[in-house]
Amino acid sequence: MNPRPIAVILGGLLAASALVPVTGAFAATASISGKVTGWTVSSETKLSVRNENGANDVYGNYFRTGSSSQLNVNNTGGTGTVVTTGAGSYINRHRVGVTRTGPDELSGWVYN
Repeated sequence: MNPRPIAVILGGLLAASALVPVTGAFAATASISGKVTGWTVSSETKLSVRNENGANDVYGNYFRTGSSSQLNVNNTGGTGTVVTTGAGSYINRHRVGVTRTGPDELSGWVYN
């Protein structure tokens, strides 16, 4: 077996891994496919919520460090609109939801 193809593959994998940011560079993201996406920004001190299809109002629930109160951000805009909270202490968990006539559809909690 010729070792050259293996060396080329390993070299390519090594080069590709150098392009991946270190842990902590990715914001935690909660989503309900095709409906709503929520992610933390500004060092996890703000939450952004994007309405993916505009069929329903969407929202995000979140908790900040040092508080036991659930906070909310609503996005009543159309497709593609993004609403972002004001800055505050670190957001340690969040989820997103879709407003419905019956029970709301909710993602699971995402922890930063």
